[in-house]
Amino acid sequence: MADPATEPARVDYRVGAEFDPEGSGRFELTLLADGSATLAHRYRGVHRSWTARVDDVVWPRLVDALRGSGFPDAPPFRPRGAVQELAVTGVEPAGEVWMRRGSGAEVGLAAALRILDSVAHQVSGGAVPGEGTLPRIVSGIVAAEGEEPFPAQLAVVGALGPRAVAGIVRVDGGVTVLAASDGTVVTELPPTGSPPRGLAIGDLGTGDEPFPVVVTGSDDGLIRLWGADGTPLTRQVRHTGPVTAVTTSMDPAGLRIWTADLAGGLLQRGLEPGGPVLTWPGSPVGITALAWAGTADYRMLVLATDDGRVARRSLDDPAELEVWAAHTGPVDAVAVMGVDDDFLIASGGADRVIRLRGGLTGKPGPDLPGHGATVTGLAFGVIDGRLVLGSCSLDGTVRTWDVDARETLAQWSAGDPWPAGIADARTHGVQRWATGGADGVVRIWDARGGDQVLALEGDSAVLCVATALMPGRTLVAAGHQDGTLRVWDALTGQLLGADRSGTEPVTSVEFGTDGRVAAFVSGTIAGSVRVHNPATAEVGLVLSPHTDQVLSLALAPVGGPDGPRRPVLVSGGADRTVRVWAADTGWPRACLMGHTDLVTAVAVAEVAGRPLIASGGYDRTVRLWDQSGAALWTQELLSIVYAVAIDADLGVVLTGGLDDAVRVFSLAGGRERLATEPVEGPVTSVAVGAWRGLPVVVAAGNGAVLCWTLVRGVAVPLAQPAGPTLAVALSPEGELWAVGAGGVTVVEPSPASPA
Repeated sequence: MADPATEPARVDYRVGAEFDPEGSGRFELTLLADGSATLAHRYRGVHRSWTARVDDVVWPRLVDALRGSGFPDAPPFRPRGAVQELAVTGVEPAGEVWMRRGSGAEVGLAAALRILDSVAHQVSGGAVPGEGTLPRIVSGIVAAEGEEPFPAQLAVVGALGPRAVAGIVRVDGGVTVLAASDGTVVTELPPTGSPPRGLAIGDLGTGDEPFPVVVTGSDDGLIRLWGADGTPLTRQVRHTGPVTAVTTSMDPAGLRIWTADLAGGLLQRGLEPGGPVLTWPGSPVGITALAWAGTADYRMLVLATDDGRVARRSLDDPAELEVWAAHTGPVDAVAVMGVDDDFLIASGGADRVIRLRGGLTGKPGPDLPGHGATVTGLAFGVIDGRLVLGSCSLDGTVRTWDVDARETLAQWSAGDPWPAGIADARTHGVQRWATGGADGVVRIWDARGGDQVLALEGDSAVLCVATALMPGRTLVAAGHQDGTLRVWDALTGQLLGADRSGTEPVTSVEFGTDGRVAAFVSGTIAGSVRVHNPATAEVGLVLSPHTDQVLSLALAPVGGPDGPRRPVLVSGGADRTVRVWAADTGWPRACLMGHTDLVTAVAVAEVAGRPLIASGGYDRTVRLWDQSGAALWTQELLSIVYAVAIDADLGVVLTGGLDDAVRVFSLAGGRERLATEPVEGPVTSVAVGAWRGLPVVVAAGNGAVLCWTLVRGVAVPLAQPAGPTLAVALSPEGELWAVGAGGVTVVEPSPASPA
């Protein structure tokens, strides 16, 4: 065994297997005593790595947890293909143990592994799942250059104006659109640096004004619209890192939502349908906190960064920007309050000091030292007409400060060594604070003396808290590690609602209102931005695009009997969601959640005047939805789903998968009507319709064109095209088309076929 006196102090933590179908890959974390961390993650052939720094409290608490566990003594157990390994060198207790994933509690290592799992989860931006993770304890994350993405073999059939066309993804990641009739090039889309995984061709026009487009969805999670001549029209904007901060502001047009991420991005959007998402100048390093304050004459945004800076930006004059070095380490919290003719800005972070500064004058106030670890939350309040400041810290305490006297009025234990944040929870004129942390409890405190008023329990760690000071009522919201957002009445402790529709850890939350609209807005570790009803916690809108690869697209015009037909765009992604968009404006109509793995196929069709959506994916299910998000039925299958289709006239849904039959289900109820003979390899495209007088099911399976009669599933022999087939379609004229890299081939029956 290594000599602790000579070896550098380090902990190595290795978990999982890269291609474990039930897991999330393999990660290897190394943590050094100086606070540096490196992480490598391998999952389904994708390899990524990062470096970062952890908070000063992490290493000593980790070592204490190991010493209190009896490490390295553990029951002798070395599973086949070990799934979890912990090695400690250079510090006592040194040693090594192997265990099953999830068995940390059995061997007394639950506290230590919680810290290590939290570090891996936060360094990876959520790519490594974290159960019971701690508040933010990681900063300075740098991702290594990843592997070059490779284009997918992908083709679709559609119409650009009056012309039937086929779109084919090229080897360079661009798209070529060919005329189906003669193979001539209609248009070409250039590579974007992020290969398309989803492709659709259709029309965004209404009535007599056609507007043909090509739509691509890519590895970067963005959907792009292109004109018929290949001109880029629009693309979505998304956060590329965890959403670490949310705030809201008001302007004459209404409520404005500001969100920031650990990649330095700063986005602003409204809630009016079709409104733009504005990208503001952000930061070269991660933005860690946001706050807003305004009067009738002046509005400003305050942001803090991972490298110790705080900035004030005027929202009335974007050129007015002041940036100052406020701290010697990451800033974790800011708060703003209007005072006399100025604004008072408070900030705190890893250097353990709270600093005050005039917002307009820039005059610094006296420091407020006293906390023994990173300051994780700040909130202004009022006691007996005096301005006070509430703070919480990783030293496990909560404090109330007299801002004018620059002294502590009260100090007490937070009830949790890992408090994540603090919010103003004043009720009926009585100043209170709300805090939450790793034990999953939101606590309401009397700000004068620290008496606990309420303890509001959740099921997993609290990562953020916010309050809504409404007429006659105060609400408190908490975002949890398991993706739940809860809302309580801060006076009675009554749980008003809990949104469990998402699984991404909720990393930020804030309340906003413009007098007409009131909402809690949350951000997640994966980059989602969601708008919640404050009275129920339910999600009303998911404003952000997919947070991972876009894997499938479908575009179709829909409309009621009395209204105009409007295009609807549906997308499926690696983030396990199905999204419904108004294709002409890009406004999010719905986020459909229910799949438990990648969504690799979607289809949309108008049935009885309403759009119905079919989806399938790696969770081996096919689901039918309406556009509001209601799940109409779900069928479990034997394989991953790679292709789906809907035919409203025949009333069926088709699926194709991997080493499985092509299956036909009834639109009404999901009853399986047909399962063909199994198809070896992947089925990448399916269609149903009339061909040569017969209702048939066709598919592109393992590069070949396959055909069966719809009624009995009898195989129809075909003359195969020269090259591999990527997609199939039945044309309006009744032809069977096969699309490959070289274009469209009209498929004929083989000489032995009765068709």
